[in-house]
Amino acid sequence: MGRIRSLVIPFVAPLIFVMALLFERPLRGDDVPVRRFLYVATPGIRNYLEYGGHGVLVFDIDANHKFIKRIPTAGVDENGKPLNVKGICASATTKRLFVSTIKTLQAFDLIAEKLIWEKAYETELV
Repeated sequence: MGRIRSLVIPFVAPLIFVMALLFERPLRGDDVPVRRFLYVATPGIRNYLEYGGHGVLVFDIDANHKFIKRIPTAGVDENGKPLNVKGICASATTKRLFVSTIKTLQAFDLIAEKLIWEKAYETELV
């Protein structure tokens, strides 16, 4: 049994290495150029819609922060007035963006550029 194992390992290990080399580039996405974006959630802490409106503004960092698009958001009160944003966080791994307001937390899919969910806090933040 020990002799069979010693014969198999030298052949299997290089095969795994070659398979890793074959699949490394497509899995890592090396052929896709890296693009860097800045995501800004508005309105800010004072609810001034004249300084960016309501939504997530997307800027291309590598093109001198050129405005690219606006992603519509939820986050409105019972009268339909946009709630001010308290925080924003993104994950390149999950391709998700999270925006918090004074009453809700929203999650966005950055590939589809759509709201996935919005959850109200159990208690209002002060």
